[in-house]
Amino acid sequence: MASSAQSEQEEWEEDGLQILKVWMEDNSGQVPDQNDLSGMADNYGMTSVPNLADDSSVWAKYESDYGIPSVAFIGPDMTVLAVDTYSTNPGSWIE
Repeated sequence: MASSAQSEQEEWEEDGLQILKVWMEDNSGQVPDQNDLSGMADNYGMTSVPNLADDSSVWAKYESDYGIPSVAFIGPDMTVLAVDTYSTNPGSWIE
């Protein structure tokens, strides 16, 4: 998912898509710090995909299968459209 985020952002941005990558932990199992987030963005070539750290475990409130990756689609009105449907194609949620 991280490796395709930038290309999907570019493909769907004209339709209003904004991908956010929320990282629960770094490679050491800790909440990522700014250096971790910058490194992940650089590693995956993310230039217009914000990388955020979840330091409050917000992800757990929306997780349905506790598997990785966890994918949530949120509409423009901030309505949660889907969580962990095994669909990772953002185009299926753009009207």
